[in-house]
Amino acid sequence: MNIDKLLSEKGMTKAMLAEKMGIRSQNVNVSLRNPTEDTMRKIAEALGVEMWELFKSKSEIVEEI
Repeated sequence: MNIDKLLSEKGMTKAMLAEKMGIRSQNVNVSLRNPTEDTMRKIAEALGVEMWELFKSKSEIVEEI
C-alpha cells in the first residue's frame, strides 16, 4: 500500500492519522495490516485522497497508460 508515502507527502504521522480516523494511535498498525473496505475508506478520507490512491500514486497510473 501507498499509505506511508501519502503520510509523508501530507506531513502526517500515523498518530495523526489515527486521530483523524477516530481510533487510538496504537490501533493504526493493526488497522493497516488487514484493513476492511470501511477502514480503507476512513484512511482515504482522513488523508484527503481517493481510495485508489492508497494503492498507487497518480504518477504510477500515468506510467501504466
